[in-house]
Amino acid sequence: MRVARMEMFAFDIYRMVGKEKTHETITNVPYLVPKVPHNDVDCGYFVLFFIKLILTQVYVPFSLDLYPDFL
Repeated sequence: MRVARMEMFAFDIYRMVGKEKTHETITNVPYLVPKVPHNDVDCGYFVLFFIKLILTQVYVPFSLDLYPDFL
């Protein structure tokens, strides 16, 4: 069930960017789903770790001048 939802999500992304999509193309995408801890402490560390990864991988410079509503 989870893979079917992810395939539909991938189909939607392909449609939005205007790329050719086939069933074979979508089914060959590796869907890597990490195992998320379910207790309060480990789950919080997990979320913070991925937030840090996302923020450090951003290529667009962040400035409060560009996003004044952030404050």
